Amino acid sequence: MHALLRSRKHYLTTAIAAATTLLVGCGQAPTQFGADHVPDSNIALSAAKDGKFNTLAWPMVDSLMVNWLDGATAPGCAVGVTIDDQVTYLKGYGRARLGISGHDWNVATMGSIGSVSKTFTALGAMRQVERGWADFEDQVDHRLPIGGELGNAILFKLLSHTAGAGGASASAAFQPNWDNGSPFHQCRNATTPDAADPLCTEVHRAALDPTDLAQDYASNEANNVEENLAVVDADGNGQGDGWQAIYSNVGYSVAGAMVGAVAKDHGYSGYEDFIWDHVGTWSDNPLAPGQATSLAITHRHRATDIPGRAVGYYDGNLGVGPKNWVQSEAWESTPAQASWFGPSGGWAITIGDFARLLAAYQSNRIVNASSRSWMELEIGHLALGPDAFNLPPYGLGLIVDDANGSVYHGGDIGPYVGGANRSAHSAVWSLWPNAVGSADIGVALICNNGRPSGSLYSQAKNIVEALQAAPTSRPVSTQTHATLPSPSAVDRRTYRTDTSAGYVLLPDGFPMLPALLDPLMMEPNLSQRTLQLRHLSGSQPGATAGLLNATRLERGRLVAGSGPLQLRAGPLAMSVNARSLSFQVANDGSRFYDGRAEALVDARNLVQTGMARNTSQVCEAVRAARSSCTPCADGVAVCFTAAVGGIQATRIN
Repeated sequence: MHALLRSRKHYLTTAIAAATTLLVGCGQAPTQFGADHVPDSNIALSAAKDGKFNTLAWPMVDSLMVNWLDGATAPGCAVGVTIDDQVTYLKGYGRARLGISGHDWNVATMGSIGSVSKTFTALGAMRQVERGWADFEDQVDHRLPIGGELGNAILFKLLSHTAGAGGASASAAFQPNWDNGSPFHQCRNATTPDAADPLCTEVHRAALDPTDLAQDYASNEANNVEENLAVVDADGNGQGDGWQAIYSNVGYSVAGAMVGAVAKDHGYSGYEDFIWDHVGTWSDNPLAPGQATSLAITHRHRATDIPGRAVGYYDGNLGVGPKNWVQSEAWESTPAQASWFGPSGGWAITIGDFARLLAAYQSNRIVNASSRSWMELEIGHLALGPDAFNLPPYGLGLIVDDANGSVYHGGDIGPYVGGANRSAHSAVWSLWPNAVGSADIGVALICNNGRPSGSLYSQAKNIVEALQAAPTSRPVSTQTHATLPSPSAVDRRTYRTDTSAGYVLLPDGFPMLPALLDPLMMEPNLSQRTLQLRHLSGSQPGATAGLLNATRLERGRLVAGSGPLQLRAGPLAMSVNARSLSFQVANDGSRFYDGRAEALVDARNLVQTGMARNTSQVCEAVRAARSSCTPCADGVAVCFTAAVGGIQATRIN
């Protein structure tokens, strides 16, 4: 969660905290230890917030994406669109994994984002500078056991690619040169986890921490620095506008190691823990909406640990004839000598969280406006450096594209095949200020289909231009129901609820996991206009969970009114006042779908069950979700309306 949990001074017991994490969803940072390094609940929370987008279509965006991609059964992409600080649309196209165990891209798919990780590293460094924990002028050797010219480099120049770290060319700066005999050098080609190889298994686990890993190239990279990077007069006015720059993975690995060292000085376990907490979840209130719980580093050591992970593919025919999809995982694609680039290219995330971070950055919630202006300042000029990448100027973790009026970063991971690097995984994160009137537009893309990030950026631009041409265009609902069930197929029958695909409708982005609610039995009585709910399991199976009134069939939907409910999630129980519950009913009455529930929740109940520290914490998060706490029955203003969708039920008699 946040510092309270890490310092073990949190008010919850361990058992209650675990259940609370699942139900309310403040999430837990990834760890290097244990069987579950990346908690499944983190990804589930993102999906619970974003399931509502599964019922939307945006023909303008969908047509651009479908025409651009290779078909529904080929590797594909996910897209996220934000307008100002709101996530407006999320959609997956094509397949995230091929084969018998394959699955489609969706809002719960974790995609590798490659070098967009540099933006997250820069955001983490800016957070530390804002808090006075670090300074732009901090030298590497003040934080890490690295000497020589690299030890003299400063954080500001590492973040802007103007330190010359790694050498005089981008090819030299692509990967660290491991010190001979260092632990990672010895284990660089090992496949782990491997019970028969405990040494390399432990070395690779430790490699998730860039601060520790930096010691393995401390000598060989100490003087691989190009210090003669000239001042650039980009606009020709006779004054310096920044420096020549060398795009450097080594530099960002070192910068991330510095972030990790500072984080450890302030009670964090390291780089990943800090970035997850300060960039992904960024708020001191773990209930605040908009946070990106799914953020995690992908690594060979976690090969089977990240649920819903997209596998990378490239065209083995290299564009000649039919596509021949060849699998290429992120850790397989990166050469053994490079291995792990957490700060420079190692993060994975769901498309919803990717878009949420874009919206949070745009509204200065991750870093303040001053920090953001530094990040978007043209500092390094890559196109004028020793390697002409044809890239626009670089700020701090962002590319500044004056020609198109955007700031962005792309990322690619893939093997070297046929004389060129192939992008089995690619991503782009782009913000287009004032693109539609005064509105800022954000477009995020994550793909696993061989398309390079430059192509993704062009597609992001196409989406922005389409919205500029149709500024009032917005997503529309795809739900159309035309059922006419017989009352006799529903009346006094028993149904079992299923919330496994449940998602949050209100408050928007409030971290709840409806999927964790225990199933209930429902018994509609149409003549008495009631809906009886009973607990299906637990210490008192069959006990009454609630009785809702005003139950009726109305235009193919079973609709029920208000009444008190007792909900359970494992050991937790919570009282809520249901306002409505409705389902679309199949014609034969055998199934309920498109279920939606709305209830008035008393924040004091959340506190009593250990889901929140106090009612102020709850209501603060509710306000951040553009809702409000209102008076409860006793007049105390700590009640709020919550709603979930995606509930289903199946007739069992």
